[in-house]
Amino acid sequence: MLVILVTSDLQSQQQSNAPTSSCDTESVNTRSAEERAYSAGKLLLETSLYRLHTRIEPGAECWCLGRVHVVMIFKKGEYQTVVDTPDYRKRFEQEILPVITPLCRLDYDIVVDHHVQGFFITQAGEIVKQENAADLLAQERFRSERLSSFRRYYNSRSAYGGRCQYFWTGDDVSIAAKREQINAKLREKAEHDQYVAQRPQRYREKAAKVLQLLEKVNAQSAPATYDFSSFTNGSVLQAIYNGDFEKFHGNYEQEDILEMTAAADLSGLRDFGVMRAPVMLAQSAYHPIFYKNCGTQTEFSFVVVRYQQPDIVTKNFFGVELSRIEGDTYTFNVRAPFVSSFLNAYKGVDEAVGSGGEFIGITQKVYDSYKNDFDKFLQKEGCSSPVVRLFDVNLYLAAEWLWPWQRLIELKKQAAPPVSIENRTPASEQSATQPAAPKVKRKPRSRRPKRP
Repeated sequence: MLVILVTSDLQSQQQSNAPTSSCDTESVNTRSAEERAYSAGKLLLETSLYRLHTRIEPGAECWCLGRVHVVMIFKKGEYQTVVDTPDYRKRFEQEILPVITPLCRLDYDIVVDHHVQGFFITQAGEIVKQENAADLLAQERFRSERLSSFRRYYNSRSAYGGRCQYFWTGDDVSIAAKREQINAKLREKAEHDQYVAQRPQRYREKAAKVLQLLEKVNAQSAPATYDFSSFTNGSVLQAIYNGDFEKFHGNYEQEDILEMTAAADLSGLRDFGVMRAPVMLAQSAYHPIFYKNCGTQTEFSFVVVRYQQPDIVTKNFFGVELSRIEGDTYTFNVRAPFVSSFLNAYKGVDEAVGSGGEFIGITQKVYDSYKNDFDKFLQKEGCSSPVVRLFDVNLYLAAEWLWPWQRLIELKKQAAPPVSIENRTPASEQSATQPAAPKVKRKPRSRRPKRP
């Protein structure tokens, strides 16, 4: 929207006998279907470039009453550019204002709606040529959306001294540009629809390795639901087990978060953070507790991984480093399929604790409550029960924005090309069958919240 301030003595230009209102009741019943679609009434001015009409509707025939509202219909076709240029302002001042002056007060707000002759824009954004618009024009209530609009606002407050402000609404400069914008949106929608259509196959491929864990237990023997009511975070654990993942992301997709971040949508990011925090806390707390209770099991292949906290660096006004506190390093043993997901969750939770995480529900106290819940859960159900394995898998799927195992198993029944999974251990990761990694000496901390 463009705003330009111009000071002018409108009172000296205003005719003393100019009416305070003007109405056009006759044109409501005599105008053509095309004029009705443009909300156009009486013809006020016609040039080689455009026609200027009053803007009226049944029950709203007064186009000059507290403000002036007119319609400008351009004649030059779909490539006619309609932009706020000096030439447009010149025409407004020298052609349009002199027509309005005898009919209405000039200290009123003046709004000019722009249309292009022979083209109609539906509410859905479709552009229809007049030769194809018979059905639209036959509809009494059809009104074409405007291409853009121009507004001259007269600020009569004494502090502004009769200053005029000019506004331009609408980015489209021509019907052709509008059509290209619509086509671009259609292409974007088609690409998104294709992306969504391919989502089941992507989810199957990404979840293939963890779903293999279900083959080692009789997954179908596990109850459809499990009673977590005695746990501190029972509602969260229940949702994970049941596959109620909407609790953790609502209607958001991962690409929505990127858009919110780019747009600095702090409110949206906070709402999203509140939803995602429980599953990230659970993923972060579960695997260390699992190793504590089940680390001696030979059924699993554990990988030794390390996480190093960022250094705390203090700089002066000139960017010169004054001090540096080296981040602590933590060592974990995690089952191979869950390594990356666990590290991402742990990093997010660690950075949030003590750094505003309390606003989305991430605190040391809450983190510890998840550890206690998982300790209780594993001691009760063991390490290899179907209940535990299903919880394992669904926790991973929830953290990775995938569908729950209940839904993916149904997809697996459909015909799908085989998925090739490479069972490689990254060079940066070390198998638990190798000598244990040496313990890292903790450095004293003074400004970072403690994390286990």
